[in-house]
Amino acid sequence: MEPMVVPRIGAAYNDEAIRGTIASATAVRRALFEGGGWREAVPESVAAVIDNEAAKGTGPVPPSRFGEMLLYALRTGRALPDAAEGLDNRMRKAAFAAGSLNALYMAAKSKRYTMARIKRAAMQALLGITAEDIQMMKSEKPVHARLLGYSRRVDGLVNELARRALIPFVARAAEYRPASQTSARLWELDLTASDVYALACPNAELRAGKRDYTEKMIIV
Repeated sequence: MEPMVVPRIGAAYNDEAIRGTIASATAVRRALFEGGGWREAVPESVAAVIDNEAAKGTGPVPPSRFGEMLLYALRTGRALPDAAEGLDNRMRKAAFAAGSLNALYMAAKSKRYTMARIKRAAMQALLGITAEDIQMMKSEKPVHARLLGYSRRVDGLVNELARRALIPFVARAAEYRPASQTSARLWELDLTASDVYALACPNAELRAGKRDYTEKMIIV
């Protein structure tokens, strides 16, 4: 494998505004969520996918749609894995003072805590990730590989990957049976993330839980 360096042009990593046909992912997401012009900054094929998902009511899903769920988790005592330097208490105090996700972030922000750290801790609280989970993820090797979708052009490759994999290769969620306590916990967190995300879908009919077990894999 030979690494290839691709220089960024036209936009910096965290630019929040679209200026021309090349933009950061941050700028594209912001334009999507706030109703700005984003089409000129993505390929036509990507724009078609976004339009299709919007028509079905599966997205776009802005972070703000998780605000009430996150405030509830913090207000009802959901522990944060990252409790160092008083971050846990600061975020819990901010959750009682804030009425939205952005207000929570602004209230918890300080010179000591970066916004990225605050957002990461917030998502961990929402999903119920514990300090023990974090330690387990750091110390354990990967316990399974999950296939979320593939192209019909690589059918043979997918079968070969499944045959050669040294860890469980999960293509159908309903058929997977975790073989250890670690794999069972990671699988539980994976499913929880899907269920929480579903609650934020614009289309209420798509907010049912356990969709990992009922929906077909994406094949294009």
